[in-house]
Amino acid sequence: MTLPWRGAPITCGLTPTSLADLEAFMKVARMGLTKPVKEGDYDGLVEVMGHLMKVKERQTATDNMFEPLKQTIELLKS
Repeated sequence: MTLPWRGAPITCGLTPTSLADLEAFMKVARMGLTKPVKEGDYDGLVEVMGHLMKVKERQTATDNMFEPLKQTIELLKS
């Protein structure tokens, strides 16, 4: 889509690669976070905590990935 008054294409900043990477990350995180941990299973607990840490570390990058899309939506609303 092109803005007729500017001649600039509207892009949302999301690429198939970035979405595929996010989907792969979410799949691994979901599998790791839904793994049952039995009482006294220290290694299992550490593994789940590792997944939680990776989700937290990726949160800002994921939020930033969608910021251009939010801006495009706001532009189209106005």
